[in-house]
Amino acid sequence: MRGWLLDARVDGESLRLTLLDESGDPSMAEVPARERLYLTPRSVGLERLADSLSELEGVLSVGVERWLMPPRYREEADVLVVDCGPREARLILRRAQELGLAEAWNRFPSLIQRAIRARGATACSWVEVRGGEVRPLEDPGSVPYEVPELRAVRVSFLGWAGAPNAPSWETVDRVRLSPLRGEPIELSVERARFGELADAIKSLLPQVVAFDSPGWAELALRVPGVARGLEAAGAVVLRRPPPLGIDLWGAVEWSRLSALPLSRVVDATIGQVLTSAEAFEALRRGYLIPEVRRFVESWKSPSRLLAADRGGLVLTPRPGVYWDVYQLDFNSLYPSIIARENVSPETVNDPSCPGPRREVPEVGHLICLDRRGLVSEAVGRLVERRARLRELARLGGADAERYESAQAAVKWVLVACFGYLGYRNARFGSIEAYECVTALARDVARRAVRAAEGAGYRVLHVLVDSLFVQPTPEAGSVEELVRIVERETGYGLKVEAEYEWVAFFSGVTTGEGVPSRYLGRLTSGGTEWGAFKVKGLEFARRDAPQVVRKAAMEALSELERAESPGELEGASIRAVEVFGAWARRLARGEVDLADLVVERRLSRDPRWYERSPSHVVAARGLRPGKGSAGAVRYVEAKTPYPVDLGPGGYSVERYLAWLDRAARPFRALARLTRSERPGRRLIIN
Repeated sequence: MRGWLLDARVDGESLRLTLLDESGDPSMAEVPARERLYLTPRSVGLERLADSLSELEGVLSVGVERWLMPPRYREEADVLVVDCGPREARLILRRAQELGLAEAWNRFPSLIQRAIRARGATACSWVEVRGGEVRPLEDPGSVPYEVPELRAVRVSFLGWAGAPNAPSWETVDRVRLSPLRGEPIELSVERARFGELADAIKSLLPQVVAFDSPGWAELALRVPGVARGLEAAGAVVLRRPPPLGIDLWGAVEWSRLSALPLSRVVDATIGQVLTSAEAFEALRRGYLIPEVRRFVESWKSPSRLLAADRGGLVLTPRPGVYWDVYQLDFNSLYPSIIARENVSPETVNDPSCPGPRREVPEVGHLICLDRRGLVSEAVGRLVERRARLRELARLGGADAERYESAQAAVKWVLVACFGYLGYRNARFGSIEAYECVTALARDVARRAVRAAEGAGYRVLHVLVDSLFVQPTPEAGSVEELVRIVERETGYGLKVEAEYEWVAFFSGVTTGEGVPSRYLGRLTSGGTEWGAFKVKGLEFARRDAPQVVRKAAMEALSELERAESPGELEGASIRAVEVFGAWARRLARGEVDLADLVVERRLSRDPRWYERSPSHVVAARGLRPGKGSAGAVRYVEAKTPYPVDLGPGGYSVERYLAWLDRAARPFRALARLTRSERPGRRLIIN
């Protein structure tokens, strides 16, 4: 039996696989599931531990292997290897740990992930199942890769303001089925609850069905015929959408990286995906994987701590409007530094390093170069993988969209890899490795600034891995500048954006420039804000209600037509007037109440908050047991209320204040264009 590994789960002593053949038809297969325990003795000798475990029921074999020990992975140790069934494994571990007999290793990744990768395959890849064995039909790390024709359906429950917070038939009026391809189907609540939901899902012949949350999935699966129909069709249920805004193809890419089946990868954190990739590299090398992080931060004097704990290079821009500006971004700078400079917990400040070493500027840490670091190797593969996926997306063709989604998913993993180096619970992290990356990044940014200034460009702003530069009459082409900076730093650079103008704003109270607040008019291309790129402004916040976003879009359309400083000043004044018009509509009640809905996230149960901001008050307004950590959608009123309670009134004052804050950069833009002054050259010491 051949097919694409859509799903896998452990069922007793078996690994149950869901496969899709080339035509997309599902089939089920079973192979034996075996657990392998890796134990080192604590209170007894290795032989005595082996004797005591070999007598336990369910143990298939006991042996000894040599593995490299953390944290530096230079010393080998004898490790007891116990093969047994999944059920027996839990009992053996519990007994060994309760009695303090042994320490367990290699428990991460999960049994399902290890079972798939031990057979040379990965999730969402082509395999053959024959005679109780799984054989890969492709390299798990291959790019490009083929996928079958997937039929996926998103099931959403909608009320007067979109999705309610808590799953309930009483708060919705329709159910929408959105296939991956084709037109959506909408059913009224009455039709959906009494039989037609099952028929509608069945008519789409789905292989994957995704819900908005586990609660909504449970509600739908209780509808007569839905659960039975999905099981009969062999469809995989995703109890929530993929995280971080990635789509189904992004989830497929995460599955391939982590060996987590689709049904499980949607519940995983980005750290789990990253750490899974690192863990498989550790297993390949014969490195024991600890249950918890083994590195402890070394003592530092206050002065050295201040030098090390600084983050990336950020230069405060002078507030103003600058014309003819380029934004240059390094390609995955932090991951590239990790990969190229061999930054990994076991390579940084290794006392047993035979040499050679590299000293990191500013912080003084030493990176051992005698072997490739674990994290450096894993992250380097991800950097290369994303580059290949981006190239495939640029080539176009039928699979371009799929590869674009895949590279975006890998980008999220690369974004996380730097933070996880310093995360206190990361299995493969250390604060010294984290400090190496930030110090090296600062050094790269300084060299880039000097190279740009030497090439005749004025550096307006530096934001970690981005440079905003303005050509002087002596400057060459921006393409030549990119080559100069790449040659000077050794890292890839690209023109991220070309601006007709870009405005940097000051803080509300300080009057100084704010590094992460700017608005720029692009010469080509676009974003969700049309021809503008926006960073750190009130109207662009994720929790901004639609009334604010709509006012901002209308205001930006006024700016779009400005082609000179004089025209931009007048356009800015008209943009401010747009917010005034929306404020009057709001005061007269001439706005759609659904446009006033705010969505914010809670980090914990609302009952645990000491203070009571609006989103916490709204979450407490849900029925007992329905409010929890996660997003809450609500309307600002005298007492903020969740959308689940139905449409009601709203606080004119709170929304007027929001519109006023959103208008601030447009008022500032009018002032800046009125008193425009040339920017000063930044000097880097």
